[in-house]
Amino acid sequence: MRRPLPLAGALLLAGTLVAPAAAQPAPAPYPGAREAALARAEALYAGRKPEEAMEVLEERLAAAPDDYQARWQAARAALSAGLLLETEEEQNPWFRRGIAHGEAATALDPEGVEGIYWLLANTGRLAFTLPPRATADAAQEIYLLSHRILALDSLHAGAWNALGKLNFEVMRLSAFERFLARLFLGNDALRLTSWENALAYNARAVELDPTDPSFRLDLGVVHLFRERYEEAARELQLALDLPLRHPGDVLYQREAAGLLPFARERRKP
Repeated sequence: MRRPLPLAGALLLAGTLVAPAAAQPAPAPYPGAREAALARAEALYAGRKPEEAMEVLEERLAAAPDDYQARWQAARAALSAGLLLETEEEQNPWFRRGIAHGEAATALDPEGVEGIYWLLANTGRLAFTLPPRATADAAQEIYLLSHRILALDSLHAGAWNALGKLNFEVMRLSAFERFLARLFLGNDALRLTSWENALAYNARAVELDPTDPSFRLDLGVVHLFRERYEEAARELQLALDLPLRHPGDVLYQREAAGLLPFARERRKP
């Protein structure tokens, strides 16, 4: 916040002491421009057009880089824009773009949960496409960001889901791969993983927010890998039945649709 300029003196006019008029801030060239930009971006996002929403938000941020809400909304839009693409080569630049906006948001408001969460979500999507050293670093970042959110809001379903996915991704490695990772790249994110945690954390996310299709998918996938096919089929079907929350949920429902027949075939008669 700028300090007010000190008064240099007063004006004496016709025997009357007159203080100089206080400086008035320049009026915004477009009153309500911020609200209009954010509303338009939100409408485009809800209409499953995250790339177009991103254009609006980044135009807003070019004029006002310290707009926290525009920052986290841009991180959110980048995630969905990436998820709607087909290959890692196409997706990863969007996730990196989302990480940049998420980092900027958390710098503006270190305790803003939305900024931390969308930074976490983009980091999570990118993490396991990276080389081993970078993957270990990203895994630790996921671990730290998740716990940072939970320190602010212990009932944040997305943070529990992120921890569940982290445990799942590490545990699905072969025993030898996990041994090497923990030996040479060891950190809390790698040392403290287990199948029990993968199941418990994903189940907690669903308990806290049962209407998110991506949480249902992740819980179903853990059940599938643990050969709990009845439970897997139930969660995967729910992932398909629930309404979409975000444009990128299309990918999650596509994954659920691909896994559901296998889960049903393996159920006990």
